Amino acid sequence: MALVSILVTDLIADIRTQSGLRNNQFYTDSDIRLMLLEAGQELYDDIEGSFQAYIVTTFDFTIAAGANTVALPSDFKRDNSLTYNPTSNCPTPVKPLGSWLERGAASTAGMGGTYRLYYTPFFSTTGAGGTEALPVSMTPWTQYLKTQVSITIRTGRQQDTSALDAKLQGLKQRVNASVKNRTQSPRQAPLTRRRLINGYDTLDTSRRYWLNGGNLELYGFGQPGGNW
Repeated sequence: MALVSILVTDLIADIRTQSGLRNNQFYTDSDIRLMLLEAGQELYDDIEGSFQAYIVTTFDFTIAAGANTVALPSDFKRDNSLTYNPTSNCPTPVKPLGSWLERGAASTAGMGGTYRLYYTPFFSTTGAGGTEALPVSMTPWTQYLKTQVSITIRTGRQQDTSALDAKLQGLKQRVNASVKNRTQSPRQAPLTRRRLINGYDTLDTSRRYWLNGGNLELYGFGQPGGNW
């Protein structure tokens, strides 16, 4: 079952109920929104810091013949991997360039084609006003966020938070267990031997990518199926 985004306005309403604030304007909806986004950013960073591949999205792009550069998505934070011909029967991984100096020995010719970048985005909401929503990756953890913000509100009003504190500890354990299960999953052994399909090296030693500011650049070394 696919996850759906949760509206910020719905979360604010739930937080008002859970914290006991209800219609009291001691904290306005704008105040609660800022608390919620701050809590979301903190949790997002904790999860992403524990397991960088937990939150990953894709960016499909095409490089025209004679070109080698594409602008990165506005929400780009960190690259995970790049694939050449991602929808073909033989998608090919493209390795990152080893160093800035290697660009001098590379060619920018022949880099045209279709690519898919797997990357970790920055934490950000979508929409605005009544349609503003948290990232889909935060949907499983909305109870955590609502509880944390409710504690902040009750603390600001000098009210007891013991029941919510206990609830938050249980939710923290769920988050940690989920991330731990992801990081302990079996991993494929590194590909150390070349494998050719129709004469094409599946490690794609002829292509490398480099992140340069807000752009992704592609460089070539030799011919497909050959040695680097």
